[in-house]
Amino acid sequence: MGIEVTGLDLRYGDHPAARDITFDVRPGEFVSLIGPSGCGKSSVLRALGGLLRPAGGEVRVDGERVRGPLPTRIAYVFQDLALFPWRSARRNVEVPLALRGVPRRLRRERADELLGKVGLAEVADKVPAQLSGGMRQRVAIARALASDAGILLLDEPFAALDEQTRTQLGAELLRLLAEEGKTVVFVTHSLLEAVRLSHRIVVLTPGPARIREVITVGTEDPHELHAKLTGLLFS
Repeated sequence: MGIEVTGLDLRYGDHPAARDITFDVRPGEFVSLIGPSGCGKSSVLRALGGLLRPAGGEVRVDGERVRGPLPTRIAYVFQDLALFPWRSARRNVEVPLALRGVPRRLRRERADELLGKVGLAEVADKVPAQLSGGMRQRVAIARALASDAGILLLDEPFAALDEQTRTQLGAELLRLLAEEGKTVVFVTHSLLEAVRLSHRIVVLTPGPARIREVITVGTEDPHELHAKLTGLLFS
């Protein structure tokens, strides 16, 4: 599934959050949004998912205008994971499957398959309080994948983790997304993370957000690309 964003304007009351945002996300692509803290990255992401109504412009998913949440097409992973604390890892992953009416036996099989893919097969029966931060993040990713949505929107999902854990999870995420064939829009403050994970990077200005540049991550030296991004953000 692809996304087209055209002339997007976002406001909270009289306060502008983003102006004239235009970019696309191709099917199967991993696109990161970066920009100064508070510039409007999360607002843009929420608008892509139909959680924030634009003041102007539009978002289209596979040609269809987004007018509200599309749970069968778009899944979310936010920094606040919103796992159900009383449900086991397996039963948390089963939630979107239950909402789709998948029979209990098949729900369990799919949840166990996804927990195995994120390395949590042995803790499927544990509740979130019994898991580390990295493990809880893996449960949230498995739950998003269980929705069977073609698009994942991730808002700073690794921000609370140490650098080693977030690097490991980033690598695992890329592997899973390749296997599952997902399209991803990813908000991060980490330039290294954006360089490491993305096909393209959308650089936003200080708020209200505008697009400063869209960069394709190719054969350019990662250190040079990091320096370029730093210059764009802080010049």
